[in-house]
Amino acid sequence: MTAKNNIKEILYTRGFRDFKPTRELLDRIGTNAWRFKKIIDNKLEMTLSESAEFAGWLGTTVDDLIQPNNTEPPLGKSDISEKN
Repeated sequence: MTAKNNIKEILYTRGFRDFKPTRELLDRIGTNAWRFKKIIDNKLEMTLSESAEFAGWLGTTVDDLIQPNNTEPPLGKSDISEKN
């Protein structure tokens, strides 16, 4: 399932229309400027650690940061292989 993030929308509601991260923020999140931009534009998915760092930086939860793609059907039991 592909998920989209709400980072750009959160920044917009806080008055930011264009955002350039500081070196300190990039180091905190553990990414570079290219990847940061791609994540904000929903062109790359975040890692779990990046999700936690973005949520902490924005003062929100990871659940509020991520919006699941509702066009894909949920996984069913037949979609998950069981090992016996």
